[in-house]
Amino acid sequence: MCNAKAAESMSVEKMRSYTHFERLEVTRASSVDEIKTSFRRFALYYHPDKNVKNENAKELFNMITEARDVLLDPSERQRYVEELRTRRVVNPFASTGASRGGFGSANLESRAAEILRDVLSARGTHIWGTRNAQAPTERVIHVSLTLEQMDKGCKFTQTYQRLVHRAVEGATLPRTETTTVVVPPGAVDGERIVIPSMGDHYFGSPPGDLVFCVRKLPHETFVRSIGANLVMERKITPLEMITGTTLKFKTVYGDEHVMKLEAPLKNGQMVVISGVGLRLRELARGEPDDERGTVSVKLVLDNAAPPPTAEQLRVASMVAVS
Repeated sequence: MCNAKAAESMSVEKMRSYTHFERLEVTRASSVDEIKTSFRRFALYYHPDKNVKNENAKELFNMITEARDVLLDPSERQRYVEELRTRRVVNPFASTGASRGGFGSANLESRAAEILRDVLSARGTHIWGTRNAQAPTERVIHVSLTLEQMDKGCKFTQTYQRLVHRAVEGATLPRTETTTVVVPPGAVDGERIVIPSMGDHYFGSPPGDLVFCVRKLPHETFVRSIGANLVMERKITPLEMITGTTLKFKTVYGDEHVMKLEAPLKNGQMVVISGVGLRLRELARGEPDDERGTVSVKLVLDNAAPPPTAEQLRVASMVAVS
């Protein structure tokens, strides 16, 4: 905890080595009120009028004022947090030999004590007064899968980089990891697959989760609708609108479906076919006779197709009469 003795011994160089969060002894999860309260507490020690014996008081006060201004501005705070994530974050206590709160240095000068302190802090142990453990940070990776992969489920190996705090170096450094990702059958667009404690691990916080967010690649024929239902388009010519046509397509599983569409047909008409969509997730066993969703076929007039000839119309009318 900050006190008058610690404030008097604070140097500009030491303060400059702290992040904005550490200057005010707050965390990334601290509220606006907590940041304001902490600033007022430090202002009592670092304000030039209150700390006349310290010739660096003005510069120290400017530093905590800057920290307050950045952390109270949502956009500036977010920008600063992103900056911390992309640069080497140095443990401010790694070389001081004593905590900011004025603890004696006799039992903290050894490297072993520093490592032990980092380990305790990473576990959320409150040994620095108002310095609490920060909320864990997720590492999110977007993966693009085909409709077939999402429906049947799949497994793949992913190599990625995460930030990990290393007590020995006193820094948060990038580390390359490899993990196996299992996508369950029936996955949907936007689904999150969570691997606990394999995300970023910052000083003073537990490891975050690694999250794979599923994104669906476009399919050449189908668009997923709701649940196991699919939508597709079928172009029809002006003549087919009059005479009817045969609808033929392959399902996601490769089986062919053939259906007769009786005239008259309309531009924009929807034809709903049951049992040829995706397997229902809660019932899917991977068997051909699994219960399946629907395919909705939207009939769209092919404007590039020529209009029917007089002869075609004559034949069509004869067929209709017969």
